[in-house]
Amino acid sequence: MSKINLSLIKELRNRTGVGITTCKSALLQSNGDIELAIQNLRIIGKIKASKKSINAVNSGIILAKMSLEKDFVAMLQLSCETDFVSREQNFLNFGQNIIQYVVNNKIDDLNFIQKKYEEKRIEILSKLGENIQITKLSTLVSSQLDYYLHNNRIGVLISLDGEKNNKKLIHDLAIHIAASNPEYINQEDIPKDIIEKEKKIQFKIIKKSTSPRKLMEKIISARINKFIDDIVLTKQQFIFDQTKTVYQVLKENNMIIKKFVRFELNK
Repeated sequence: MSKINLSLIKELRNRTGVGITTCKSALLQSNGDIELAIQNLRIIGKIKASKKSINAVNSGIILAKMSLEKDFVAMLQLSCETDFVSREQNFLNFGQNIIQYVVNNKIDDLNFIQKKYEEKRIEILSKLGENIQITKLSTLVSSQLDYYLHNNRIGVLISLDGEKNNKKLIHDLAIHIAASNPEYINQEDIPKDIIEKEKKIQFKIIKKSTSPRKLMEKIISARINKFIDDIVLTKQQFIFDQTKTVYQVLKENNMIIKKFVRFELNK
């Protein structure tokens, strides 16, 4: 049988949860016999793998790699169910193969990567007996880039403008972002509704206070400033020199952070 009715493919997909391409192939092999196709899929482990794909993925690894030209850097999160599988060699090799392909071809499309590696994902999933998902992908393009990985559980990409010979500082900034978890580069980057929401929270916290209103306003203002300092990169104390903020360090070195991306497992 050279052609398979689309409705038959959809029926097999609905009954098994297996991908359309695999369903079509199974139906071709069974000459359109859907029950035989299901049986064959069970034999090769495809249905088992599909059912595993709904399990929660709370572990995994974060990988990063830079192009040979140093103008493209990528970061990938590959997720699984347990720490045990996150250390398994087949799982690790799968992640390394993906990140290498991403960098070699300078791809910034998670959906494309997920589709390209779907068959291999199912193969590894069936072999290891756990759900495996290509969860996140991020890339940066610039003449000044770096990345930092902490135990493959936290990853940071960073791009800058400025002094090109200060590679150590760029790397230190990536480490700082990994450790301090900022959400924005500058205060102006914070959406206004985020600040307003925090003000309402702080007001509710102290509204039962008997302190004078002016004092309460000062307390709220101080707490908002602290909130901003915690989430804005340039306002944070630089972890390698606590006497200076990140802004001061950047200014002293004529550098500007253009963008950063931070991944952390389970976040």
